[in-house]
Amino acid sequence: MNILVLNAGSSSLKFDVYDTVTDRSELTGDIQHITSDAHMRLSGADVTTEERLSIRSHKEAIPLINQLIEERGLSYDAIGFRVVHGGDFAHHMIATDEVVEQVKKFSPLAPLHNPIAMEVVDLYREQTDKPIGLIFDTVFYHTLPAESYTYSVPAQWRDMGIRKYGFHGLSHEYLYQRVNELTDAPRVISCHLGAGSSITATTPEGTLDTSMGFSPLAGVMMGTRTGDIDPAIVEFLANNTDLTLKEIIHTLNSKSGFLAMAGTANVMEVCRNADEGDEQAQLALALFAKRIVDYIAQYYVHLGGVDALVFAGGIGENSPVVRKLILEMLVPLGFTLDEEANEHNVHDTSIDGGTGPEVYILKTNESKIIARNTEELVESAK
Repeated sequence: MNILVLNAGSSSLKFDVYDTVTDRSELTGDIQHITSDAHMRLSGADVTTEERLSIRSHKEAIPLINQLIEERGLSYDAIGFRVVHGGDFAHHMIATDEVVEQVKKFSPLAPLHNPIAMEVVDLYREQTDKPIGLIFDTVFYHTLPAESYTYSVPAQWRDMGIRKYGFHGLSHEYLYQRVNELTDAPRVISCHLGAGSSITATTPEGTLDTSMGFSPLAGVMMGTRTGDIDPAIVEFLANNTDLTLKEIIHTLNSKSGFLAMAGTANVMEVCRNADEGDEQAQLALALFAKRIVDYIAQYYVHLGGVDALVFAGGIGENSPVVRKLILEMLVPLGFTLDEEANEHNVHDTSIDGGTGPEVYILKTNESKIIARNTEELVESAK
């Protein structure tokens, strides 16, 4: 079955025609800066191109995507959408009126992701009768034990859905499967490090814990997000500045993290600046690495040891500096680093120093997980 996999951002739209029979992508596209200076990178079996586009909205991108697919003699049987926050859905779902309306209620919990994703879902539902699967990042975490997902707040709040949900589940699901194709690793800590970053501990029984929480704002420091902070800071700012609550939360989501600490959300740029002696960049990297190590150390203890540590995502795959900072702090837990292997950023490669837990660089593949789950939904619905 061919699945059109879609991942919508506020000004981006990634698409992938994935063949579940051959288990490979037939055509991959990434449209960026849709609302201003749109450009697209397209790759497939026969071509890799980049071009500027005269579009200004996600709605205008849809016929372009369909045209590109048709020109290459491809087609798709169903559509799979990545949806970041699935709330209390324990399973991925076919998009029906009822399901879509329910998912829209979760938008305030993932303001950078869910609203635009559901807007694009609505656009596709207007234009096609093909089945649409809503594939949630949060479903992977429905095996979390109560002690991991429960917040110690009043029962009335917990009854309202105040709990840890976890995110990047599609990536962490793939990483667990992939590392176990390379080695025998029942206990895995996976680090999805990019503009958004999360750490997850997984066993054959399911997920044990994860760093993101009620929303993707929680956990480690990120490109523009704070990660964990004392919640009393919000009240302090509300009482001592002219900022509204909405403005404070927007700042925590979109104007904090690396952007606030080092002047840019681009971690590769931060690494270059740190290497040139920029003290704020150096502090930002040290803070980022420390927060990640804090989570890895916690999960190491809760797992009773680790069989494999995995780095993935734009930073995890491409930053030897960040990986080295992290692994140097993990020496007390027995981790070692092959510095030469670490420098090369080769996917599916072990970079451990030959003793202690194995350490891998993996390229995540959310499209594969989305396509598989969409196919299962469609087959089950027949």
